[in-house]
Amino acid sequence: MVVFGPPTAADNAKPLVPGLTPSEVTVTVAFDGKFVPLSVTVFVNSYTIDAVVTTFTITNKPSLQMPFLGQYYPLSC
Repeated sequence: MVVFGPPTAADNAKPLVPGLTPSEVTVTVAFDGKFVPLSVTVFVNSYTIDAVVTTFTITNKPSLQMPFLGQYYPLSC
């Protein structure tokens, strides 16, 4: 969704941001001590912008952290 928009994007879909690829997006989940998910963080780990007179790379931004609102299945011992 970060790269192409709709989760059901067509196979030939173009990125919303030119040149952005799925490998440049990171998704992490934070867990508590009992492996219960607490939050999900999504960020662009590296993206180079080709401006008119120079290029620059943004690292680990933009980012978004949200509380985990889904369901999970506890690990059984």
